[in-house]
Amino acid sequence: MTTKQSISIGLFAAAAVLALPAMAPTANAATGGFGYGCFRANTSMNIRERPWASSDVIATAKSGDVLVKRKRFCNFRGYWCAVTTAKGVEGYGDKSLLTAVDCK
Repeated sequence: MTTKQSISIGLFAAAAVLALPAMAPTANAATGGFGYGCFRANTSMNIRERPWASSDVIATAKSGDVLVKRKRFCNFRGYWCAVTTAKGVEGYGDKSLLTAVDCK
């Protein structure tokens, strides 16, 4: 390995470490917790215990309710997103019923 390659690798590693805070969850004053962004419910919807349509309903969200995204990415196929309601209930919402919004 040459000195130039070593310096390039070192700079890349330093840039990756500096980027980590941007990937961390953000504070959300609306729910008093942390999340990776927010969604607004487009219609009344069920919040489920697991990311399956057959899973138990543990809460509901009304149209216009803001939900905090708990995980950086939605599940594998993107149909379900891990969310937290304003009351602190953690579950999964159908992504087709959600719109990404700014957390306020």
